Amino acid sequence: MPAVGRVFHNRAIRAIELLRRRRRLTAFLIAAASVLAMFAFSGFQSSTLLLGDGQLIMNEMEPKFLGDTTSVSSALRLIARTERIAPGATTTYYLSTLALKSAFGADLAAGTRVLNYLLGGLFVLGTLALIIRSSIPAWTALWLIILVFTSGAMQLFFGYVENYTPLFVLCAAYVVMAIRYLHGRCRMWAPVCLAAAAVLFHIEGILLLPSCAFLIALRRNSERQGFVLSIIIAITVIATVAASTLTPLRSFFMPALSSAESYGLTKIGLTGGVAYNYFFSKAIKKYVIHKGFEFLEHDIIPPGDAGISTGQLIGGLFNYLENT
Repeated sequence: MPAVGRVFHNRAIRAIELLRRRRRLTAFLIAAASVLAMFAFSGFQSSTLLLGDGQLIMNEMEPKFLGDTTSVSSALRLIARTERIAPGATTTYYLSTLALKSAFGADLAAGTRVLNYLLGGLFVLGTLALIIRSSIPAWTALWLIILVFTSGAMQLFFGYVENYTPLFVLCAAYVVMAIRYLHGRCRMWAPVCLAAAAVLFHIEGILLLPSCAFLIALRRNSERQGFVLSIIIAITVIATVAASTLTPLRSFFMPALSSAESYGLTKIGLTGGVAYNYFFSKAIKKYVIHKGFEFLEHDIIPPGDAGISTGQLIGGLFNYLENT
């Protein structure tokens, strides 16, 4: 480690050790850091608000948000009936934007940004509290803080509209409560409820369920640990497969086939983050070719946000050349 880095490293470790001895000061500084983080998320908000799933969220809420907002219950029933992947996240976005519109006349994008800022503050609060007040060595705590707060997922809190933001916060809360449970500071229902909430907010939360079984077995030191874990993991795999078939596969590309036939097109392409799923892409490709269309897929530029970033770079380059 360079000399300058070593100085900062040692001072940071001493600061963590001092905070662990002064609990009230630690609680105040952590709360202040979470509030400052919300202002930072607001001040440096992302200009790319409507990419990927965020665009779908906006499209889903737009008629509900601009339509008859007095019938909140009907809108919630509509979300529950139509949203298969992240009903909890979509409902949270809808209610937050509705509340801000009623109170301040804020538009749809502003409501989602404010929710992301608040969720970011909660994430900072919970993560710092867990890392600093835990019993791990100070140098480990320092590097955990650096790793967590320099991860790419932090972009979710800068106003980037995605349905992963509430899930990210719930997963962090789940880790906090799971560690507290292992130390005997809370009951098992706390992490289990958070895991269930994560599944409700996004189907990917189902990946937390095997760890719930692990927590139970680890705490009780049961001889049936392997059996319990095997059953839970099997249920998780089955549930994941079942969840992927809740929405029929053809419903994703039948509109494209109908439009292509209506306009006399001969080519159909697949892009977006879902194109990373090999089995999903393979099934669509086979069906599209079977219907007599040429199937277009990514080769050099990857799908998803990486491809969007490449397009933004190219678009920015053309814009720069036009204005110079």
